[in-house]
Amino acid sequence: MKKILFVCTGNTCRSAMAEYIFNNKVFLKRLDNKYSANSAGVAVYASTAASDYSILAMRNEGIDINNHKSSQINEKRIKEADLVLCMTERHAEYLKKSFSDYKDKIYSISGYLHNNQDVIDPYGLGYEEYKKTAKQLDVICEDIIKKMETE
Repeated sequence: MKKILFVCTGNTCRSAMAEYIFNNKVFLKRLDNKYSANSAGVAVYASTAASDYSILAMRNEGIDINNHKSSQINEKRIKEADLVLCMTERHAEYLKKSFSDYKDKIYSISGYLHNNQDVIDPYGLGYEEYKKTAKQLDVICEDIIKKMETE
């Protein structure tokens, strides 16, 4: 099974949504025996639930993330992952410097998909921005699955 680790800053918005969207997609495509996702943040100071707007945006997509708890990235998590996908190039650069032994499996999403499109943090913005982020991540997760299926 190929393990994907999505990474953002606090693991309450983007990477949490990406984890649940990805896992839902592979389940619906009956690929959950091949792929699974998890998520973490680079600046998690206490384990907290997903943000209210993330929960609501995902509920709108038919996905329940009420049980999500944020977690800090660490070497063990990176080592266990087959692919580490960061929401921004900045996150990827930070992880490559901090965990240089694993730099070959760390990418920004835009770098992995070659689309020059970081996933902007909706934290602190209105609900509409969270919905846009969820839609963007839905397309991204679909593209990731397509790419992995052709590799």
